[in-house]
Amino acid sequence: MTDEVVHAFQGFLPSGSTMCPRCDYELEGLPTVGACPECGLRYDTNSRVWEKRQQMGVFPFWTVFKNTLAQTAFLIGIIYIPGFFDDAHARIFGQPVLYQVSYSTLLMLVALSGLGSADWYINNRSYRKVLAVMPDVLIQSRWWNRRKEIPMNQVIKAQRSSLIDTFKPISVYYRPPNKRGRVRIRGISIPGGDAAEMDAVLMVINQHPRVLLG
Repeated sequence: MTDEVVHAFQGFLPSGSTMCPRCDYELEGLPTVGACPECGLRYDTNSRVWEKRQQMGVFPFWTVFKNTLAQTAFLIGIIYIPGFFDDAHARIFGQPVLYQVSYSTLLMLVALSGLGSADWYINNRSYRKVLAVMPDVLIQSRWWNRRKEIPMNQVIKAQRSSLIDTFKPISVYYRPPNKRGRVRIRGISIPGGDAAEMDAVLMVINQHPRVLLG
């Protein structure tokens, strides 16, 4: 029993996070080397995770209002456009769809769009920025579960970006399969924007066993 406690997962360095960087599953108490039970992401003692949690502030009425207008315009476009440009649609219904939609329906679309925007904000008042270097994959999560992954066996190197690109200070060079050997570049950011962590991130990526073998 004591041996199990000593070798239980305590958190990734340097962030101390105990959550899977891919699916947010809680890994605390699991073995220090293994795979996430939820998504299968492999991790080990050399895995590194940089993380920052940020809480949204005041309710963004203007943002919700703009999102509501955009969503309403999209829905109205889906309903109206066939009535204008599809003759077959007009023949089936006898007249363009434009004249079949009542004002109450339009108001309902506006209300649903507004509720959807507000619900999205309430459920995403906090978000988690993650940069993770795992045994098999490099994971970048910047906004609300928008994760991008690069297999480590495709990574060639990582280096500082140009001084112009301050939001993504690190450039990762990688060669994806079926791209005729072309090298692609993806900019990544450091959660929290701490420049002092940049050298540590570069070292972890460039010294990764998969990168060194490549």
